[in-house]
Amino acid sequence: MATFGIRQRFNWGYHDAASVHRRGLGADRNFGFGPKLTIRVPEDVLRQHYDAAYAEGWVRGYADAEAGRYEGNSGHAWDECATENAV
Repeated sequence: MATFGIRQRFNWGYHDAASVHRRGLGADRNFGFGPKLTIRVPEDVLRQHYDAAYAEGWVRGYADAEAGRYEGNSGHAWDECATENAV
């Protein structure tokens, strides 16, 4: 079975979150997550998602999209995480 590194999983979360924001899936739609998670605020993803790297990317991608900073590249967010030792 193939495994994916933390950078790749972070990247997936980052872009998934930007897509969720673009599609308008907020708390009333569980931010696009299925019924196993209850996401009321983006930070809930950090507490509930089983993949910490994906969750960290997701939260940062959502924040960038919400602030109008999403440009299709997660590199800057990854660098911030690495500096903060968040992943």
